[in-house]
Amino acid sequence: MGYITDHMYNKIRYFFVTAQAGQMFTLMVIPFVSFIILPAQSHDMFLSKTILLSGLWVMLFWLYSVGSLIYEKYADFLDVPIGRFKVCMGYIVIYPVFYIYDIIPMDYLLPLHIVSIMSNIFALYFTAKLIVTVERKRKVRFQDYTGTFIAAWFYVVGIWFLQPRINNIFRNNDENKNMRGS
Repeated sequence: MGYITDHMYNKIRYFFVTAQAGQMFTLMVIPFVSFIILPAQSHDMFLSKTILLSGLWVMLFWLYSVGSLIYEKYADFLDVPIGRFKVCMGYIVIYPVFYIYDIIPMDYLLPLHIVSIMSNIFALYFTAKLIVTVERKRKVRFQDYTGTFIAAWFYVVGIWFLQPRINNIFRNNDENKNMRGS
């Protein structure tokens, strides 16, 4: 009973790609502001770490939702494999748990942290490339999506520029049909 159904999972993903920039910004910032305020009033470090982790997961689930839903919607048009993206996203969702809750000794975390950084860079690259490829309806080079990549990297500011573009992608059903040749 505690599992999320496919219908709920898809509703959550679609919320992330159809929400307004202000809604996404608020979802991201509230946990971090709570993290700053809470330690002054509580000594429960587990709760503080969980709040911090939830803020990170909002950003990561947004990134996953954008990448996976754009890929699903435009799979016929896009010539990119999604498997590596899903593996990288899985890793960067799970790794912070080990880091934040000190499950693995710090001495052993450096290699895992480097893999996490590389996975994050790949996920940002993949998502930025998908956004620009779908917007331009052609293959793109890195210089074409560098700005999108940087905006995704600096999510708190970049969301204000990216979310309207993502909303536009998911509003354009007619273009989707034209791109697939339907």
